Amino acid sequence: MFRFALSIVLALAVIEPMALGQAPTSGPANTPALASPPAPSIVGTIRYHQKVFRLREVLWPLHSRGQDVVLERILVGKKILDESLLINPRTKGVANCAIFLDDLELPIQRPALVLLAVKDLAMNKRVVLLRPGGRIRIQNQDKQAYRFAIREDGKIKREFELAIGSNLDLDLPPAKRLELVEKKFSFIKTVVFQPQWLPALITGENGDFAIAGLAPGETKLTIHHEVLGTWSKTVNVRKDIPTVIDIQASDFLPRRKPYSLAKLLGESNPVLRIDGTLVSRAVFKSVLDFVRLRYDDFPMPESALKRYIVTGVFIPLVASLVFHEKELSALEKRQKTIDDGLRQGKTLGQMAKAVGARFLNGEESWIGRRDVAPWLGARVFSSPKNLPIGPIFGSRGMHYVLVTDVRGRGAAEERRFSHLFIRFSPETSETDLNELKRALSDRARVEALEPSLEPLIPEDNRR
Repeated sequence: MFRFALSIVLALAVIEPMALGQAPTSGPANTPALASPPAPSIVGTIRYHQKVFRLREVLWPLHSRGQDVVLERILVGKKILDESLLINPRTKGVANCAIFLDDLELPIQRPALVLLAVKDLAMNKRVVLLRPGGRIRIQNQDKQAYRFAIREDGKIKREFELAIGSNLDLDLPPAKRLELVEKKFSFIKTVVFQPQWLPALITGENGDFAIAGLAPGETKLTIHHEVLGTWSKTVNVRKDIPTVIDIQASDFLPRRKPYSLAKLLGESNPVLRIDGTLVSRAVFKSVLDFVRLRYDDFPMPESALKRYIVTGVFIPLVASLVFHEKELSALEKRQKTIDDGLRQGKTLGQMAKAVGARFLNGEESWIGRRDVAPWLGARVFSSPKNLPIGPIFGSRGMHYVLVTDVRGRGAAEERRFSHLFIRFSPETSETDLNELKRALSDRARVEALEPSLEPLIPEDNRR
């Protein structure tokens, strides 16, 4: 789960307030300083206190580069960056947070036309507000057509074409939060909030916001961010003194993460944070012990073993799992079918046929790393005989294993096992999967929570 330390400092007489009688814009709040205190208000800044990584270039769909002359012309001399979490490196302010006062209503109800544009394969606004009766007007300024999906909670509600040079007016489905996402290039995206007539605004690059014209007393303040999640609390607006609130990571309700990550990696006593996901000390040690015992070509120092575990096991594993979040969720139904069948006494082979999974019946003993990666191997060598275990989520899909034979002890121990495997993308070739895993590993954001692991993290993963 994302564990970001944030603070929201609400203080009076610092930032230009936005009067309740005005219809808030969909852009960043303007925040010049005031000479005198405003009326009872909520003003503040949303800050991010963890490590700030440099913005990364977006991850392109496989084989989408080098295939289209028009596309390549658009990209000449340009970089398209992932701005889903946009933090000012100097002030640590968080942009693109949508802020609502849930218990109030604007006295002036004026719908507006919200203008959006696609240019250089990027949307000009990441987050917008749409009032009742308002419309989105989207313009294509690129030399290529697009197909967009309108999504709610990850489900497609509608699709539309955006032709070259077109201006298209959209009447959006009623929903508190929608996404406009290009179907092939998912980084072309805008999040649309429809807060009815609640006072609402969006933070600018410094994370500043201001809402004035409030009556003293309690009001509910809610903050949404597409990566950080949601924060909501009743705020007592004071008449005569500043209101100050500090928010810690535990106060934010994060976006739903794949259930498997918490179960797979755990959050107890973490030693690494990879793309926001914690790797526990116990899990790290179990894989390290496995490699130390089973990898006959690793007669090297402990630091070399740990470096391999960081770069060769956990970075590609976690980066792939985070990337395949939708596929992980889609596997839940198949997982339930497998679990139900195993409880009824059916075999792994029978369940593989039932869900269309690959099944490998262990006919040869396994000692080293010839057949399975360390992440799965560590589970195989810690499993009781004749007991199906799983699901074990790896960088390419979901596994169940059953140890059928154990011979020897210690470093000489040999095991045979049956293996059920469902790939995330059956249509993707092995070469393409390896290419994707390499790209995900190269761009992963890694933090060492155990100081001794810091030197083992590749330089590009630290920035």
